[in-house]
Amino acid sequence: MYKEISFAHGAANRRSLFVPLWLAEGYLFITFLMFLVTPLREEAVGLGLLTFFVAACNLAFLGGYLFFFRKPHCGSNRLTASISILRFAIGLAIVWTIAFWVQYYHDTGGGTSLATRLAHPGDSYLMRRQLLLEATSPENKPISRIGQLERALSVLYVCLPVFGILLWSKLGWLLRIGVLAAMSTVVVAAWATGTNEPLGHLAILVVCAFFIRHFGRWPRARAPGLRRRSKLTMAVAVFGTFLAFTLFMGYNLEDRVNARKWYDPRANVGELSSLSFLSPQIREAISTVWFYPANGYCGLSYALQTPFEWTYGVGSSRGIQAYLKDHLGIEGVLERTYPFRAEAEFNWPAGGFWWTMYPWLASDLTFPGVILFMFGLGWACAKTWYECTRLNDLFAAIVFALIFLTIVFEPANVQLLVSQRGVWILLGALSLYFWSRLFIPRLPARIPSSSCP
Repeated sequence: MYKEISFAHGAANRRSLFVPLWLAEGYLFITFLMFLVTPLREEAVGLGLLTFFVAACNLAFLGGYLFFFRKPHCGSNRLTASISILRFAIGLAIVWTIAFWVQYYHDTGGGTSLATRLAHPGDSYLMRRQLLLEATSPENKPISRIGQLERALSVLYVCLPVFGILLWSKLGWLLRIGVLAAMSTVVVAAWATGTNEPLGHLAILVVCAFFIRHFGRWPRARAPGLRRRSKLTMAVAVFGTFLAFTLFMGYNLEDRVNARKWYDPRANVGELSSLSFLSPQIREAISTVWFYPANGYCGLSYALQTPFEWTYGVGSSRGIQAYLKDHLGIEGVLERTYPFRAEAEFNWPAGGFWWTMYPWLASDLTFPGVILFMFGLGWACAKTWYECTRLNDLFAAIVFALIFLTIVFEPANVQLLVSQRGVWILLGALSLYFWSRLFIPRLPARIPSSSCP
């Protein structure tokens, strides 16, 4: 059992409650600014309405976050599970992660060597896309029961980096090696298949775990002399993860363009004048990376000009739509969503470029409903951050990491609902979160209400 939380009061401690808010609002502002400073701005329609809606969503997130902290909170320490059970869970996550990503590598391969695929991820990506197109053919066999079980356990992939980093000091050397080996397997398999999303997911989860560990009260050496080293470790880990992913993304996307000119040149953001001192290859790589978070706002502007047509509550999730089609024979929902209906009028590919997550959600909630959703998302972000940094709640840490993953992919889509595996990850995380409140006993923090952080 872990001991009760020892709170440290002061201005710095209170300021740390709002770290996710600063990061989220800054990120959302920067991505929209990236759109405004590119030629994509000229292709958008209704720029005033677009700016108003994006600002309203950002302010709603801000309002929801602050609403949670409108009054002091006192809770109970929820990390009361036996360390042996937690170690078993991490071991299971290690086995699942390695097995899945090794199988993923083989299923998207061919006879090409690993070294060649690592050197040319763009070719590997295009080969994987072709395999996916062939897998959707009518003669393709349905997923096996083992495959269904694997998808149902996908939440273990999120537990691996979050649990592993937060409980690092409580793990033996064998589990530590296993955590590093599993995360390395993700990196190698994703790189070799030219896939950005798994690396992005892993980077976000790792960064969230380091932030939770740094600003929380997790088991670790607390000697005063180690405090400075702790800050340096977190800074190096966060910045290094971000830099490594950005460099790979630029290299991968440039390799895709060089391998096959599959990008629509109309959507290229163009070469920014401030980068004229760089070589053409580097400018092209930066331009392609810049295009990722910027192009979705152009699609959003088109969706805002399109009439509403309800999608029965499942338009935002292609994963759920796939289950409805496979098991109930329900089709045609995707064609009713904002992006697919706006594509016909504005010629912005619904399946090729981003639209941000807002039009997908608006297909179910309407655009005013999306603003309310962002208020709720801000409130949930504040709640889970408070619980995982002040109450040692492991399951709140999982949900917080997924909320932040949703925010990071805001310029693209509703990332957790795109695939069937993402749906299972979300359901698994929420199930663990609410299950922990029903069946796991909680220890009182024993903090006077007047001094609650």
